[in-house]
Amino acid sequence: MRSNLPLISTVVTPLLSSACARRWAVALCLFLPTPWGYAESADALPADVRVVIDISGSMKKNDPANLRQPSLALLLQLLPESSRAGIWTFGEGVNPLVAHGDVTADWKHTALDLSRQIGSSDLFTQLGAALDQAAYDRHLPRDRQTHILLLTDGMVDIDKNPQRNDAERQR
Repeated sequence: MRSNLPLISTVVTPLLSSACARRWAVALCLFLPTPWGYAESADALPADVRVVIDISGSMKKNDPANLRQPSLALLLQLLPESSRAGIWTFGEGVNPLVAHGDVTADWKHTALDLSRQIGSSDLFTQLGAALDQAAYDRHLPRDRQTHILLLTDGMVDIDKNPQRNDAERQR
């Protein structure tokens, strides 16, 4: 099996200019279904990767270079075509950026095109709702290894009411 390490060093190294980007690069290495992500065996389940990306206004400060876009581009290059994937963005609401489905060349091309829409424009951060949507089938039996990759600054603010924000953070 071909190693993805040269690609990692070429694409990730320029992204490591901020602490936030370093955390994302580590997350990519830990969660990607590649030979260096987990041990493969004949009985390993195919991957199901769900990417949840924060587009709230606080990301302007915490990701000023919008490194979420190149991080997603790297992930798209590394996803094997035997996997399934979906991409959701969240801020005031949750938006399925790319439908959860089989990863094909067309799916990757669509995802790369739509990744250019990732910004920092929304007022609130519906983190919990985004995770709920990405894990929509969590109660069903698994036929794949499911991974949820979350790109966020961790801010949870769903309302101007601080008590609602605290309750959602605890949830």
